[in-house]
Amino acid sequence: FLHACSREFITPTIRFYDIRGRHAARPRLVSTYHPSREPHEFYLWQDPQDPSRALLFLSTPAPSGENLLVVDISKAREGQFREIASWSASFPDPGPDDALHSLSVSVDGGRAYLAHLTAGFFVLDTSQVARGKDRPTIRTVTPLESRAQWDGVGPHSAVEVPGRDLVLTTDEVYGRLSGGGCPWGWARLIDIADASIPAVRSEFRVAPYNDPSYCENVPEDRDAMASFSSHNPTVTEQLALVTWHSAGLQAFSTEDPRHPEPLAEFSPEPLKS
Repeated sequence: FLHACSREFITPTIRFYDIRGRHAARPRLVSTYHPSREPHEFYLWQDPQDPSRALLFLSTPAPSGENLLVVDISKAREGQFREIASWSASFPDPGPDDALHSLSVSVDGGRAYLAHLTAGFFVLDTSQVARGKDRPTIRTVTPLESRAQWDGVGPHSAVEVPGRDLVLTTDEVYGRLSGGGCPWGWARLIDIADASIPAVRSEFRVAPYNDPSYCENVPEDRDAMASFSSHNPTVTEQLALVTWHSAGLQAFSTEDPRHPEPLAEFSPEPLKS
């Protein structure tokens, strides 16, 4: 998968490889797909009722407002790809970067959880896509005026907590040179028991870096170059594992969604240069 950030140099491309058996040591290229719009990230959904059916949900942030593209890749081995659905939105209170960064999809395919940068977090109904309806429609479950928002860059990732009415989001914030800076970004737990009005229940920050008081003594040159920000999450029913810029791997409990508790971390010693 070639990231949209590289679009000035190469054509966005998704490649499929056979890694079975002997091909594990030397993956064999099976097919290549060039999306009609430039993708940023994707979520691969496999139909639990039909394992031979698989869809890619592509975030395609663009000035045109077309932010989501769904592609049927079930026949990728034959080099056949069908773009089956698209979605876009106009926000009532546009921010500086209302672009869909990434998303995840429920196991049954009926819901999509969107990390929409400065536009915030909200939920889509993707049930027609999951059912394989001809010319499916994607609609908002969360009215745009009721979406969850907060100050700053906004959500980078949004992942459903298995078996619970809960979503974990992360914010990825870089240093001052990229418009960010201290106290960078952190994780949030969002209650989706009523997906029409998602509500932030708690935040998880890494001390002391994500505390605003820490920023008072951070030299400008360090703030410009460094980041102590959340990034990519993996979640189980009661555990979150999040990669954290400059703070390594963070593990914390989500058992009590109002009070996430730190459990462990791994932060290797950096190289001298």
